[in-house]
Amino acid sequence: PMILASESAPSKVILSGKYEIVQRSRLGSLGVLYEGIDRSRGQPVAILKLREELKLDAAGKSLFIERARRAMTLHHPRVLSLLDVLENAGNIYTVSAPAAADTLNVLLEERSRLGLEECRGLLRGVSEALKYAHQEGVAHGDINPDCLHVDGAGDVKLADFVVARLIKEADARFRGVESPAAAYAAPERRLGELVAGEDFYALGVTLYLALTGNLPFPGPDFLAQKREMMYADPSQIIP
Repeated sequence: PMILASESAPSKVILSGKYEIVQRSRLGSLGVLYEGIDRSRGQPVAILKLREELKLDAAGKSLFIERARRAMTLHHPRVLSLLDVLENAGNIYTVSAPAAADTLNVLLEERSRLGLEECRGLLRGVSEALKYAHQEGVAHGDINPDCLHVDGAGDVKLADFVVARLIKEADARFRGVESPAAAYAAPERRLGELVAGEDFYALGVTLYLALTGNLPFPGPDFLAQKREMMYADPSQIIP
């Protein structure tokens, strides 16, 4: 059971009798993120309430819980650990280790783009995380700047395993151009297909954005732009 109060000012909100919401952190692409405490261990956690439209039917909940349990087995220096998944009144909450760094999205808002060596480190770190996760049979499903946490030393951690895939499926497999994740999705996703390399495709788009400050495929017709490879060589934008 959960005790829920106002999301804007959650005073003494306790989830499942274990996780206390301390304060709202920010609104992200996946939902509302809160700073919290695992009262059983006295340790800080990050609590995410998924977007309101992600209420699932029984089959959808079962599939998501199954995926989440698999993601909770991932333990790697480049992966932000998923600790728990909770459900109440149709709403889904995830509990993760707290991020000690800003997302790449925040960094790009502040700096427009990163340097070449920073991007090399970003590519190396995320590739290590994906190689490990894929070997464990877990795909991410939605690599983008909002799920990469980069600290001042350039160390990166990959977050939002499985959660992102739920968002992707709820967005009707990108049949609408409004989905912000459509810019990062492999072309096959528009056709409703899952491809083994989609995580690396999305990583490539993210790396292009980090290098140049621009998306390679800005839309609105993402599928046509990707099929025709209508993008500028990065060196044409940044010498």
